[in-house]
Order: sequence, then structure tokens, then C-alpha cells
Amino acid sequence: MYNLPLTTASKVAFVTSTRTCATAAQAYYGELGVAAPTGPVQVIVLKVGSGRYVVTNQSHREGEFNVAVVFDSKWHALGQVSY
Repeated sequence: MYNLPLTTASKVAFVTSTRTCATAAQAYYGELGVAAPTGPVQVIVLKVGSGRYVVTNQSHREGEFNVAVVFDSKWHALGQVSY
């Protein structure tokens, strides 16, 4: 549905690499068309399967909703979900 592969729970993991998270934050804010906050940015990055990432920031809201963006392994946006 959101361009996520059918997979098992063991293939879903939080990403803790500083470099990957920084790249994810840049891609996330670029896709949303807003400037990233200054200073360190905290994003939540999940790797799903071998080639998808779900990125969100609980502090960034659009109206009353948070937004998660699904990216491929080259950081091309594949879809968004508001929650």
C-alpha cells in the first residue's frame, strides 16, 4: 500500500547510524518542502526489508498530524502517511 514490501517482523529494524539518520532527515524535510530545524534533528528511521525506509519526526506536525515518508534505498520518496 505505501510501497512497503511484505516482510516479517525480523526484517524491520530501527536505524541507529548517525550518517543514515542525517541523510534520512535531509530527505524527509526535502520531501515535505520545509526547512529542517537548526541544530541536531531527531528523526525516527525504520528499515523495512532490504530497500525501504520509513522516516518520521514526532516533533514535526502538519496541522494535527505527524507525517511519515517512505523512501527507497536511494532516498527517493515513494509515499507519505499522516497519523
